[in-house]
Formats: sequence, C-alpha cells, structure tokens
Amino acid sequence: MKNRILIAISGGLDSMVLLHRLLSEHQIEDLAVAHCNFKLRGKESDEDERFVVKACELYGVKYYLRSFRTEEIADQRKLSIQETARNLRYKWFFELQQEEQFHHIATAHHFDDSVETFFINLLRGTGPSGLSGIREDSSRGLIRPLLGMTKVEIRTYAEKHELDWREDSSNRSKKYLRNRIRYELFPLMEDIRPGFRKAMKQNMLVQSQMSDLIDELYEGYLTEHVKENNGVLRIALLGTAQEKPILHKYLSGYSFSHTQIENILDSQHSGKQAFSSSHTITRQGSELLLNPLKDEISGVWNIDEDLDLSHLPINIQMTVLDSRPQDFKENRSELFLDYQLLKFPLTVRKWKEGDSFIPLGMSGHKKVSDYLIDSKVPLEEKKRVFVLESNGEI
Repeated sequence: MKNRILIAISGGLDSMVLLHRLLSEHQIEDLAVAHCNFKLRGKESDEDERFVVKACELYGVKYYLRSFRTEEIADQRKLSIQETARNLRYKWFFELQQEEQFHHIATAHHFDDSVETFFINLLRGTGPSGLSGIREDSSRGLIRPLLGMTKVEIRTYAEKHELDWREDSSNRSKKYLRNRIRYELFPLMEDIRPGFRKAMKQNMLVQSQMSDLIDELYEGYLTEHVKENNGVLRIALLGTAQEKPILHKYLSGYSFSHTQIENILDSQHSGKQAFSSSHTITRQGSELLLNPLKDEISGVWNIDEDLDLSHLPINIQMTVLDSRPQDFKENRSELFLDYQLLKFPLTVRKWKEGDSFIPLGMSGHKKVSDYLIDSKVPLEEKKRVFVLESNGEI
C-alpha cells in the first residue's frame, strides 16, 4: 500500500502521457485517477470528463470525479479563476489522499511548465521558492514524473505510443498570463537567446538552493514563534530580516496569496484580516492569529461586566478607557462605545436576515444585510459577520 499513486488527469496531452508512463511502471491496483471538472468551458468541460472516464475504463483504472462551480467561488473569494481552480483542485486531492490512503499524488507538470512558472512568479513578485519553478513536495507526497521532459519530448512520446488526448481551447487564450508567456515571451526569448530554457535550469537550481536554506531556518522559527491555543495558531512577529520569507512560505501553505501575506505583514492596524479557502488570518498587534474557517458557528454568547472574552468563538479585545483617544481613526476593526450606556450582559451572535441597527449619524434603522452590501463585503465574509447587542439593540 505504500506506493499507491493518485494521478491528476485532465485529459490533455501531458496528463495522458503521465498516465501511460505510470501504467507501464506500476501495478494497476496501485493507481487511481482524479479528474476535476471546473465547468469553465461548457460542453468541452463535460466532454473532457467523459473522455477521462472512457480512458480509465479502457485501462481498468479506478477513477474519482469532482465538479466545481469555479466562477461562482472565484467571485465570492475575490480570486482569479486560475488561483481558485488550483486551490479547489489541490484541496480535493489532499482530501482523497487522506481518505483513500494514497502515498503519492502525481501531476503532469513538465519542464516547460516550470520555466513558465518562474516568469509568472517573477512578474508577480516572489521569493526564492517562487523562482525555483515547479518542484516536487515530498512532505505532502506530491510527485511530478514529467519534470525532466520538455513539451516537445512529451508530444514525441505520445505520437510514438499512438495516444489520444483532448485539446483545451483555453490554452490559446491570451487572457491568461501563462499563455502570453508561452506564445509571446518564449519565442522572443528564443530569438534573443537560442536555447534559453537550458540556462533557466541553472537559474532555477540556484533559487531552489536558496529556498532550501530558508527551509532550514523555517523549522526553528516555527518551533519558537508559532504556538497553538484552542485551535488558534498565534504567530509572534519580530520584524527580523528573515521573518518575511519564512512567513510567506508558511502562510502560502494555507492558500493565502503573496499579496494577501504582504498586506497583512505590512499593516500597522490591529484587526486587519485576510481570507483563504480554508483559513482566516488576523493582525493583532505584534501577532498574527490563524483560524480555520467555521461557517457553521451558531449560538449566542454573553459578555459580562468583567469583560471575559475567552469563551467567544471569535477574537475580540475590549478595553475600558477614560476617554476617546485624540488620534483615533475610524476603521472596520475598531469600535468606540459609551460604557455608561451599555446594558450588561452584552450578547454576541451571527447576524441574520431581518437584523437592523441605527448607523452613526442616522435617525432611522438600516438593515444589516443592506449595510453589508453597501460596504461591499464579499459573500464569504458575510457568512462570518457577528453582531454585538446591548439590551437587544445592535
């Protein structure tokens, strides 16, 4: 059971070559296929799925299928289609790996993909890990058997073995950065420096070695500065030179983007938040709080005059002040209340349809749902909005 492999198959050229190669090297009972239907190309997406099913039945390989409402989820999470698809894909793969006890997850990434990834990350801003191209991840069992092959070599293999595959029409679309790099930048680079891909192999190797050096610092940092308390990970911020690359590596493992991590680390405001597909991270002074998303939280929690907040399902701090600070600037994470007007116990609960309150400066009530819409709060965040009540009033 130790070498069971889950193979990620799209039905395209690369993945069909991967499937053929692994079938020639392993017993069928040790292999299974996972196919994602992202519902992005209408009938084409469904035809890809049918093609994969037919191929698996022909080879006698067990298969798993999953469909995603990718565009809807991307819109909710304010992420690109490609990033959303990647997050959904790997989340499902790792779930399958755990449930079905696969030792490896094999993807069809090849050398040209790795060079493209180098340039994508270079243009977006990244560290040594991102400039290493695509690598295997032994800690999670991710293997990429085709990384040593170029696209030309893969096509030659497929033609030699008379393999069938599906052509993805979106692979030619200029709206995707990867395609523009592949069809516009690479021909230009090849004209300027023939054989530039070979030089890239050395460049990526150097960056990979630098990334490995960061990894050595990484484990020691986590042991000393990341502590778990009641399901919440508390990360101490020191402001040292090596901290940023280490935290980028750590938080990207929870599906936070490079931009999200930069913004949260550069923020000077407590309460600054970012959301990934599985977690929320909150800046709290010189700490970061990492929480798993809990969409199903329900109930009502009381806050007594002693202001004990340890039992709450969310992170709140309350402090009694003599007066409002002169330099206070309004933001979404801080609120000043007149202590004398509060009726204890206060209550905390999830907002619900029909809730209303009187916004500052208004004489009439406004629905919470309308306020969230006007404030452009994303759908995923709306699910996690709580209200604070005093004497039944929000």
